[in-house]
Amino acid sequence: MRNGINHIDKLDFLEAYPLARIEAFKSETIKNSFGAAGLVPFAPDRVISKLDIRLRTPTPFTEKELRRQASSIKALLRTRSRSPPSPLDRALN
Repeated sequence: MRNGINHIDKLDFLEAYPLARIEAFKSETIKNSFGAAGLVPFAPDRVISKLDIRLRTPTPFTEKELRRQASSIKALLRTRSRSPPSPLDRALN
């Protein structure tokens, strides 16, 4: 832990809390946190560009793989959905 402190009891916590709160909630810290999150100024592209996105299903290389993947998706939709046909369902059929 920070400053070599591994344990703090209630009385020590209550004594240390006011100073810790002042340090944690400085206006500059809050502004920097909102900026790092891309909230102010509103910048979702900055946040999204930092995400490490990996596709779970690789793109099929062959037509055979594509048909197999489409069959799997159709089967999944049939077992999980009892609602009227969706645009996705119509596109796959």
